[in-house]
Amino acid sequence: MTEYIAEAPTFVDSEPTITGPAGIVSVAREWEASEQEHLIVILMDTRHHVLHSYELYRGTVNECSGKVGEVYREAIRRNAAALAVVHNHPGNSVEPSAQDTDFTRQLIKAADLLGFTFLDHVIIAPNHTYKSLRASFSSLWEETYR
Repeated sequence: MTEYIAEAPTFVDSEPTITGPAGIVSVAREWEASEQEHLIVILMDTRHHVLHSYELYRGTVNECSGKVGEVYREAIRRNAAALAVVHNHPGNSVEPSAQDTDFTRQLIKAADLLGFTFLDHVIIAPNHTYKSLRASFSSLWEETYR
């Protein structure tokens, strides 16, 4: 069962600039070793400085489903220009499921419609590995921006 969490954003004081997947991972490290899946949203300005990040959903040991509209709700409220999402896989595998890629496809299409830049969806694991869906599945972005 997935639990909606978004009421308590974690504010990032140092305002790091996201230049790639490693920067996204550095913002979400605290959830890396969790025993259940979490979906983290990172909101950024036009120069990809982190405005804030927050846990949007908490799932089970092997699933964390979400709704696209809820991902973008806070981005609209906070006047963000760009965003990325991160979720963890407790079992050390960073391979995306079909649900992960479908959700990413929906997030990319929504960003295009709403005028946001969707930078990436990154999967992290307790063994300090990660996978960028943008790097691994660039065709997802190409489908939208043809």
